[in-house]
Amino acid sequence: MSFGVTPVGTASPADYQRLQKTCAQAGKELVCRVAEPLHLTVTTKNGNGEVEAAPGETATVSMRGTRITCRNS
Repeated sequence: MSFGVTPVGTASPADYQRLQKTCAQAGKELVCRVAEPLHLTVTTKNGNGEVEAAPGETATVSMRGTRITCRNS
């Protein structure tokens, strides 16, 4: 299972570099702190799930083991 983030719309190399810091390992958990428009993709052996964060939306998405949670920030 993995997470991936990409910018919405036209993006510069700096945008991609900034988004690389969106997700990080926190102990046994992978945590993504969404605070800007982006595409978040969760990939599993059974397929992909994608969501687009709109301007003004914030969320914390985390994965611990095989459990994924998403909370408004």
